[in-house]
Parts: sequence; structure tokens; C-alpha cells
Amino acid sequence: VNIDDNKVFAFGHSDGSDGAFALDVIKPDSFAGFVCYNSMLTNIFARNIYLNNTLNRPLYLVHSDLDDLRPVQQTRKQVHILDSIKSPVLYKEYIGYQHYDKHLLKDLPYSNSFLGTISRNPFPKNIYWETDDLLNNGCDWVKIKKLDTNLDRAAWHVPLNMNSYNKIDKVWQPYNYYFNLNPSAAIKASFNNNVFDLVTSRVKEVEILISPVMVNLENPIKVIVNGKILYEGKIIGSKQFLLDTVVNTFDRQQTWVNSLIIKIE
Repeated sequence: VNIDDNKVFAFGHSDGSDGAFALDVIKPDSFAGFVCYNSMLTNIFARNIYLNNTLNRPLYLVHSDLDDLRPVQQTRKQVHILDSIKSPVLYKEYIGYQHYDKHLLKDLPYSNSFLGTISRNPFPKNIYWETDDLLNNGCDWVKIKKLDTNLDRAAWHVPLNMNSYNKIDKVWQPYNYYFNLNPSAAIKASFNNNVFDLVTSRVKEVEILISPVMVNLENPIKVIVNGKILYEGKIIGSKQFLLDTVVNTFDRQQTWVNSLIIKIE
């Protein structure tokens, strides 16, 4: 389809917004951002909702205070956590409206305006990714190829969770809103001036996808993992690698000419 690959969004209300949010924290690569109206910010029985993954894409979040299906008290707690990690979330509440109400039409022009200001950066300088499996193994140019959740997690790798609000009794209860999150592996990655800097937790092997937009292929590339240099040398672009990735993703903006596989002791 002849579209701008950097202007694809997921937009939903209620169960649809839960689906959009799942894409935000599990499969964000193809998207520029997300719009969620009256969301639970989870999926029923999901054990892999890692809130730190919201750091990678903007989220426009709307709720209404009379929602008797998804209590606004829970959403406020979730937004407080998202704000604490500096996630790019824009949150709005409509007062005096229920779950499916006129606030949806009232806000539609503003969410559309928000979408107009957002484009995907296919080569972001900073990425955080957390996962419990290799199916949803990365974001943009960094992919976790092997992990071991039996290892001790790094001190910075702290699960994000909260108590649950009982909408019937209108009280907070001392059990995790995100149930029992699966043990996960995590990576914080950045690049600048041909240097990739990775900090990992429970990660055994990582793939770094390479684009000439990100680095100067005429100069050596350095990869630092947990403070140690694990690679230093030149990378040669491969036409076949480029073609293979385009065929796999159909993405004409986020393209790669080669990759590095880094094993972590």
C-alpha cells in the first residue's frame, strides 16, 4: 500500500485500545505512536506487559471519570508510573462522562491533531526493551537473540507493577494489577558517532541492525556492552541483506544493510 511508513498508528477505544496498547509494549516497530481511549493498559491474563517498553513511542491516552468498566483511579496510578519513568505519554481526563460517551467525539479532533504532529523516527538514538521470549525480542535496531531469565537481574532492571483498584467496593487491594509478571530480560541501548553502548540484564546474545543513516560505514564501529568493548571494526553493507529485510518487513523507511551479532558472557 502506498503509504508513509513513518505515519502508521494504532488507535482504539475500550478493548480496541487494549489492543493498541499491547502493540505499544510488544510490537512497536511499525508504528509512529498510539491513541488509547478508556484503556485498561493491559490485556486480560497477560503476564508480559512491561511498562518500560512505552519509552519507545508516544502515547495519547484519554479516560473519563465515570467509567464503570475501567475505573479512572487505576488509570491515574498507571499514568503516575509512566510519568515517573519519563514515558512520552499525553494524558487527558473528561469529567462527567462514562465509558462509551460523547467525550469520544469531543476529543477526536484533538487526537487527530496529535497524530499530525507525530512521525516515526526509524533510527532512534535510544531504545529500552524488555521481554520474556524471543518472539517479541526487540525494538527498531536492537534485537535480543538469547536470554536467560534464571540469571540475577541487574539492579536497574526493576519490574513495574501496582496494586489493583476494586471498582465494585471502591477500594485498593494488595494484589498486582499486572498479575505475576513473567521474569524478563532487558536492554538499554544507544548510539552516537559510530559507537553503540548497551547495558543488559539477563541477555546472552544481541543483534544490532546497521543503517548508513545511523553510522558512517567508512569508519570503524565500536560496540560497548556493560562497560566492555566487545566489537571494534568496519562493517560492509550488503545489498542482499537490505533486500531480505525489505521483503520481510515491507518497510521502505526503516531499512538495514547489515547486522552485528554480539555474544555476552
